[in-house]
Amino acid sequence: MSALTIKMIHPSAIAAPSFVRQQNGHDKEGLSQLAASIKQHGLLQPIVVRPATEDEAPAQWTVIAGRRRLAACKMAGMTELPAIVAETDEARSYEMEIAENIQREQMTLADTARAVRTLMTIYNNQKKVCEVLNKSAAWVSKHLSVTASNCPRVVQEMLDQGIVKDLETLMLLKAIASMPASHPGAMNAMARMMRIAQEGNMNRQIAQDALAKLRAPTPIATTTTTTGATTTTTKQLDMLEDKQPATTFTLELPISYLEKIEAMGGMEWLLNLIDSNQH
Repeated sequence: MSALTIKMIHPSAIAAPSFVRQQNGHDKEGLSQLAASIKQHGLLQPIVVRPATEDEAPAQWTVIAGRRRLAACKMAGMTELPAIVAETDEARSYEMEIAENIQREQMTLADTARAVRTLMTIYNNQKKVCEVLNKSAAWVSKHLSVTASNCPRVVQEMLDQGIVKDLETLMLLKAIASMPASHPGAMNAMARMMRIAQEGNMNRQIAQDALAKLRAPTPIATTTTTTGATTTTTKQLDMLEDKQPATTFTLELPISYLEKIEAMGGMEWLLNLIDSNQH
């Protein structure tokens, strides 16, 4: 375990490079409020620093957790602030900053996904990344998924542009974009999703509905005729992908059975029953 000591350090002696954030600046209003609080009450929670490297000169220290607090201290005009000095390597520094930002600073989805990907590159072990961030395997896996090399380009563009901010929605859009080009309606559906996202109207329900529609089985053409005391249902199967010939089933039932069939789920239930008996 790294040795920890607390020092009072002048803010100007501390470098604050950004390992994590690539798009977002600090929230100015929130930072001003934090600076006012620090000016009145002092910095209640020390930042964490490590000794600066030669490349970071003339700074003597580099912040690895608490960049926002450091910025607020500078804004408040503080001449010194408490800092925990941790003798850590760069991987640990990155890990600490990511963990703090994810928990406290509400990173964007794109920043979070990139950060998780970088940790995965460092450790090459998803279980370790879960432990570092104190997140579930599913949470880590989903963030890695949207930055994977095989993630459709259109999905990565929506992530980078920040037009889809919800991870679950992005996962649904990824599923749509990953549909085979030969799938009827897939390309049109993705074009529609992209348009809605660019207009700022994308949400999880829209993506869910679009994916469900694409995954729904192709409707089966059926005809029903009634003569006297019987009803005849004819089911016509279109040519299948394996080029099997079309098949027709004819079933004659008393009209009194119609009410019972409706109670069980209607014609869809009946046709599924026929299918199951054919296999």
